[in-house]
Amino acid sequence: MRAMDEGPQEIRPLVYDGVMYIAHPNSDHLQALDATTGDLIWDYTRRTPADLREHVRLGGRTRHLAIYGTNIFHLSADAHLLAIDARTGEVAWES
Repeated sequence: MRAMDEGPQEIRPLVYDGVMYIAHPNSDHLQALDATTGDLIWDYTRRTPADLREHVRLGGRTRHLAIYGTNIFHLSADAHLLAIDARTGEVAWES
């Protein structure tokens, strides 16, 4: 069992090669877990602009993770596409 960030939970984890990738609600918070033991492999949180809610209505649900090659892809709350290294949790690139 692992606690999730507060918010509407409509999680659809991405599981690949023994690792479960999770996007938490209401934030750009991603985690990679060992799918067998539940142990945390890495934890990534992207800082969003403080005034983001003044410009964008956040739905609070993050249901879109994808994997291609060695990266996990995530669309941030402020419409940035992130490529996160699936092994380390480090940002490979952002656009």
